Amino acid sequence: MSELTSTLESPSKQELLLTQDLEELHWTSGSLEEARHACHTLVEERLVACAQIIPWIESTYLWQAQIETAQETKVILKALKANRERIVKCLLQLSTYEVPEIVIVPITGGSAEYLEWVIDCCR
Repeated sequence: MSELTSTLESPSKQELLLTQDLEELHWTSGSLEEARHACHTLVEERLVACAQIIPWIESTYLWQAQIETAQETKVILKALKANRERIVKCLLQLSTYEVPEIVIVPITGGSAEYLEWVIDCCR
């Protein structure tokens, strides 16, 4: 069997890592303090490997038939899909928003070393 054939037949390390169903969860918080508290809790509980806080974004949105503009804090979390339910529950409990933004984006690729690190941190 040639090296090329062998490579094509066996999944790469990255392909194996992606079977772990990694995802990003995007959450918008009403304050930097709230975001920091939630992120610390999620990392401490090993529900997420990494929590990135973008301290200031401006959002324009429709709320109760009015156009609103607000300064918010954006959070991007790296996690295993298996932890999603617990993460969402935690965010809903810690958020001061009536309808907090929680959006989930599948991770479909990336650095194999980084993806492996995410998996290791969330076990």
